[in-house]
Amino acid sequence: MTRLSIDVDPRIELVITIKLLCDYEGLTRYDVAYSQYMRDYFSPFKTHEAVKLFRKITENGTYSDAYLGPVLSLSELPGLTPIFPYENYEYYIRAFQGETRFRTFYKLLSDFAIQSDFGTFFESQTTYYKSLIDTVFQTLGSENLIDVLEQYYGMRHRDYNLVLSPLFQHGGIGPRVRHPDNRLSIFSVIGPVGSVEGIPVYGTRDELLELIWHEFGHSFVNPVTERHRPDIGKYASLLDPILDKMAKAGGYGAWEICLNEHLIRAITSRLFHRETGPKHGDRLLVRDIEKGFHYLPALIRALEDFEQHHIQDMTFEDYYPSLLAAFDAYLD
Repeated sequence: MTRLSIDVDPRIELVITIKLLCDYEGLTRYDVAYSQYMRDYFSPFKTHEAVKLFRKITENGTYSDAYLGPVLSLSELPGLTPIFPYENYEYYIRAFQGETRFRTFYKLLSDFAIQSDFGTFFESQTTYYKSLIDTVFQTLGSENLIDVLEQYYGMRHRDYNLVLSPLFQHGGIGPRVRHPDNRLSIFSVIGPVGSVEGIPVYGTRDELLELIWHEFGHSFVNPVTERHRPDIGKYASLLDPILDKMAKAGGYGAWEICLNEHLIRAITSRLFHRETGPKHGDRLLVRDIEKGFHYLPALIRALEDFEQHHIQDMTFEDYYPSLLAAFDAYLD
C-alpha cells in the first residue's frame, strides 16, 4: 500500500512569495489572512532582483504551472541548486522566455531566500501549516487513495505528494521529479477552494479527490503521450473546432495538452464512477463536456471497454493506442 504524503513545501511558498510581491494574477481570489502576514514580512524586499525579473517574465503572458514546478527539482533552502533533471524542460524555457532567464531566476530566488531570511518566516508558520495538513488528512480519511490510481493505470511511481499552498490559485498542478533510477516522485500542488474567517479551505473529500486524481493523473498520462507523439498528430485537426473553449477552460491551446486533458478528465470521471457510484462520475462528465471537452464520450466508451475486458491484463500504456483510436469517430 502506497502512502500519500501531505505537506507544505518551503520551495513552493518561496515562489508564491515572489508572486505575491508582484501582485501576480495566479493566486487565490479568497480572503486568506496568511497573505497579509506574507506582505508584512516581505514588503522590504519587493524591489529585490528576483521580484523584478519575475515581473518582466510575466508581463506579456503567464504559464502559472511553469513557475512552481521547477523548484521541486532543486535542493532545499536556501541553496536551491539543481539535484534532478528538469521534467518538461522545454516548456519551462518557453515560460521563462529563454534558458538564461530561467536559470537566473532561480539563482536570484536563492539570494532572495537568504536576504529575506525566508527560512525563519516559514518556521514561524509551522503551527499554521500543520493545522491545514491535519484538516485535509482528516477530510480524506485513512483509506489509501493511491492504490485506486495504481490499479487503474497498471503503473506505479516512487512516491506521491500532496502539497498544500494557502495562496495558490483555485485548482492545482501536477509536476513530477525523475530520480536517477528513472522512477518518479509525483506531486499535486493545490490551492484552496474557499476560506472561512481568513483560513483557507481545501474542500470536501470529493473535491480533494478530484484534484488529487486529476493532478497525479498528469504524471501517468503525459509521459505516455510523449512516447506516442508520432501517433497523436493524426488527430491534431480536432483541436480547431474547440480551440476557443479550450483556451477559456485553462489554456489548453495545443493539441498535446488538450489531448492529455481529455484523457485525464475521462479517467477521473471513470474513477469516481467506479469508486463512489455513477452519479458523481456522470456529473463530472457532463460538466467537462459543457466546458468544451467535446471528445469525452468516445473516450468514456473506450475506457469502459478497457475496464470490462482488459484492465486485468493490460496497463494504461498498453491500451493507449485503442484510446487514441477512439478519436477516429470525430475525423472527417
